[in-house]
Amino acid sequence: MNEIPKKRGRPRGSTSFARVNITDLTNAVGRNATIVVSKKWMEEIGLTVDPAPVKSIPAAVVTEEPEEKIEFSVNTFD
Repeated sequence: MNEIPKKRGRPRGSTSFARVNITDLTNAVGRNATIVVSKKWMEEIGLTVDPAPVKSIPAAVVTEEPEEKIEFSVNTFD
């Protein structure tokens, strides 16, 4: 019963973010690249972006086909 509990999550001392020089980032992805950033960070620096329009996909039209009937007979044996 003295099992060592399994460790979960990221390792101690690791981080989820890294600092990157904007010049290096621009050279790597180009000036017109779309970069994912935190909405909270955008608000902190005063940047606002209109939400992307939601694309709707028309529902698939399903036509119901009649099922084939199987003919059978039941015999009883006494």
